[in-house]
Amino acid sequence: MLCALYHKSCLSPIETNLEKKVVKIKKILKPENSIQIPPRELEPLDQDMMFAFNVNTLQDLETARNWLRTQGGRKAGKNGDPVQEKSQSPPPLGINR
Repeated sequence: MLCALYHKSCLSPIETNLEKKVVKIKKILKPENSIQIPPRELEPLDQDMMFAFNVNTLQDLETARNWLRTQGGRKAGKNGDPVQEKSQSPPPLGINR
């Protein structure tokens, strides 16, 4: 399984590159600033491993929204998009750099 999680500070450079039609993530991220986490370390955070669900089609998006509405454990808006709650912080990964 190949999956990537990015810090929110990566959002702006990713958006900028997408606007320029640059889609290779290697153009943004430096290997020395990246860490690899085995899936077994993430499974306790998401036993269904839904964080690895890949959305490529409108049907995939609908599947993800339905999962979020029914089992995601987070609030969802009318269109199924997640509603971010200010009081919740993500669980620690327990990974040292």
